[in-house]
Amino acid sequence: MALSLDAPRKLPLVYGDLERVRQVLSTLVFNSYHYTPENGTITVHIRPLNGGVNQVQVDVEDNGVGIAREDQDRIFERFYRGEHPLVLATPGTGLGLSIVKQIVEMHKGRIWMKSSGIPGDGSTFSFTLPVYEKNEA
Repeated sequence: MALSLDAPRKLPLVYGDLERVRQVLSTLVFNSYHYTPENGTITVHIRPLNGGVNQVQVDVEDNGVGIAREDQDRIFERFYRGEHPLVLATPGTGLGLSIVKQIVEMHKGRIWMKSSGIPGDGSTFSFTLPVYEKNEA
């Protein structure tokens, strides 16, 4: 499995609790890892939006099993797990994505996902965090 990072050398600082933001990122990468085949790829993209003035966006993109269209509206619900055999064979409670969503929203960010719904086409989970602005007095 190939894991890569696509990010500029300098990124603006964001508002966020380091451990909670780390938890969000590790949960998304962990999920990608479990639902991507051995020879698959996971790429983490990080980029400033609007020239780095307002937000930073993080995308975790994989070429794993993807998420069926009928599961996409419920993916962030507590205890919800899809019906794909690989999902059912992977240990988990169905709480990870609901916790991630709550953390991102508590940080005044937003989270969403994209998947074609075609098995093996992968998925992308994205979230934003607001850029830290110094209050100059």
